[in-house]
Amino acid sequence: MKNILTAILLCVILALNGAVADGKDKVAVRLGMTKQEVTAILGQPDDISFDYRSEQWEYYINGGLTKYDKRIFVGFDSEGRVVTYRSVSLRPDDRNDDYHMRGTDVGPMRHYFIDEFCMDERAFSVLYDKVKAASFSDNKFDLVEVASLGCYFSCSQCARILSLFSFSSDKFKALQFMAPRISDYQNANVIYSVFDFDSDKARAAEILGGR
Repeated sequence: MKNILTAILLCVILALNGAVADGKDKVAVRLGMTKQEVTAILGQPDDISFDYRSEQWEYYINGGLTKYDKRIFVGFDSEGRVVTYRSVSLRPDDRNDDYHMRGTDVGPMRHYFIDEFCMDERAFSVLYDKVKAASFSDNKFDLVEVASLGCYFSCSQCARILSLFSFSSDKFKALQFMAPRISDYQNANVIYSVFDFDSDKARAAEILGGR
């Protein structure tokens, strides 16, 4: 029963958090693809953003720099595999002065790739409720481990999951699963606040610092 539960949760979370675009793009780009495979489908990106752990490619579809009707965002993890894919459809028939003046910044405000990787609130709610409802610590660990295979967490989300565990040792174990998948280490103080003692905070810092 436990294995069935974790398998179902993994499918749900990956389906919610790894959503792809509609239309022909949905068939083309898949989670886990390499950069070479993405390039073969979409060509070279028009814009690249990155930090020391992850990278985002951006494409302007159908037109030049100031006239296009779709933007595609592809996010890669540190191993160069696709972890997020988002297509934004624009409406060229609904232009205004700001549309023309902003040029390549047309369309929705840019979502930086750190935010793109992080689990969205709907997917996180599924995970949180399942962990909270689990009867035993081992079941909770299984759920967190499975979710950590395919999702990224914000420090705030990580702290909320840790708060579901009563003992520091259990929190450390759950944190070890999530630590490699945290998207905003600069907000680690939110995680430290879950622990009452300085020694526990120091242990949490060690787990995060090793990633």
